[in-house]
Amino acid sequence: MKYALVTALLALLLLDSSPAAAAISDARATPRQLTLFGTSGNLVQVRWQVATTPDHATGVSSPAATIVDPGTGRVLLVVNTSLDAAGSGPFVLRESLQVDADTVRGWQAAGLERVVLERSFGDPATGGGAVGRVVLRLSGSQLRALREGAPSELLVVSVRLEFETGNNTAIVERDADLRAGLTVQHTGTGILRGRWQIAEPGSSEAVPVFRTLALVNTQVRAGQRSYLRSPVLPTSRPGVYLLRFCVSGTDPVAVAEDAQCPGAGQVVHATYQVHARAGFRVVRIRSLEPDRARLGQEGMFRWGEVPGAATYQVQIFEFAPRATTGGEAPEPRFIAGMLVPGDAGATRLTELARSRLSPERRYLWRVTAYDQAGVTIGTSEEASFIFSPDG
Repeated sequence: MKYALVTALLALLLLDSSPAAAAISDARATPRQLTLFGTSGNLVQVRWQVATTPDHATGVSSPAATIVDPGTGRVLLVVNTSLDAAGSGPFVLRESLQVDADTVRGWQAAGLERVVLERSFGDPATGGGAVGRVVLRLSGSQLRALREGAPSELLVVSVRLEFETGNNTAIVERDADLRAGLTVQHTGTGILRGRWQIAEPGSSEAVPVFRTLALVNTQVRAGQRSYLRSPVLPTSRPGVYLLRFCVSGTDPVAVAEDAQCPGAGQVVHATYQVHARAGFRVVRIRSLEPDRARLGQEGMFRWGEVPGAATYQVQIFEFAPRATTGGEAPEPRFIAGMLVPGDAGATRLTELARSRLSPERRYLWRVTAYDQAGVTIGTSEEASFIFSPDG
């Protein structure tokens, strides 16, 4: 059992640590839908979020945008505004453009009810990239837009998934009664469609395999924040579960990228862990070294041992640089890790982990303890170190 656990965790670690080609992986816009009026000038303001792979460091560039007919793909207007940022992603870039009333009326005269703003974001080094889109509804006036509200015009603005604790993570006992709540902010009126899905222990850590728990097909009304409760979640087996909700059928230009969640326009995740025995609590691992100190090339990581631990996993994170244009600071991102037998309370920096560190740069690290069943029995807070190979 212990050998199988170490093998499974090693596979997960290698999956996380394996090198991949640096690339731009996704581009999304906020808001995803706007209305243009034929009675006055229209200011379109968009926040583009461009996601990248962890090792991407060559910036992003988008020399121009286009407004197209979604039915034919014909370009109706070229927006010659360049958006650029240097360094590592993810990136947040903001755009403002004017669309005059005559242009809107011209599109309406051609029989169009909506057009699509498209912007391609490319990697200046490799040329690879992703496309983001905003649906632009066309209306004669604001009053008419309100009167024309229809079920097909529902737009989901944001989705939040959480447990009763107010967090998107939970730790529960075996066979506990567990549900999650979904808060949906939306505009328009119509049918919210989606599906609750779960990945159970054994598939949830390396390559999640989801199954559908329940389908959602419910009416929501304009100007409201809607709340949905999940079905009763499975808790019969110890281990880590991944829960997600897939919103579908609300984006006129959505493209399904996940065969397990077809037609999804937005996906939100939560995680919970089921313990094998009643009264069990995850302990806090303390006495981490180094912490706010330097770590040499052959440096040691040390921590307080956890009784019953079969394996420890040490994870190292770097501080992701802030995008040069706009936005929030990204979360620290995983770059390397090490597996340590449960009878040890220390490990040296491995050659693989060392190869991913840059001299005189500050990093975070933490350690997690697992028992023979693969259940988390101990976690630590993040400690920090500066890598000094010549020190």
